Amino acid sequence: MKGKTASLVVKTQSPEAAYQTNGVHQATIATFLHHIHHTLGFVGITTLQPFVVYAAFNLDKIREEDIIKSYIAYLENLKSGQLPSNETI
Repeated sequence: MKGKTASLVVKTQSPEAAYQTNGVHQATIATFLHHIHHTLGFVGITTLQPFVVYAAFNLDKIREEDIIKSYIAYLENLKSGQLPSNETI
């Protein structure tokens, strides 16, 4: 697996403010993803900055469209190699 690259796409029910050390979950999203990134790194896979959608429930049409546009931009950056590695988060 060495030399491979992975990116994660995750969604949460809680808003971004809940994923702070002083938030409801008492941890950042990076903390929650640490074990996944660590496991991937253990087998030689480089992890990239994740695409995170916070508060992904009961979305209105405008928010859905914004998320889709953001995800397309994320994929374009991924394709062109412009996403930073996870270590820079």
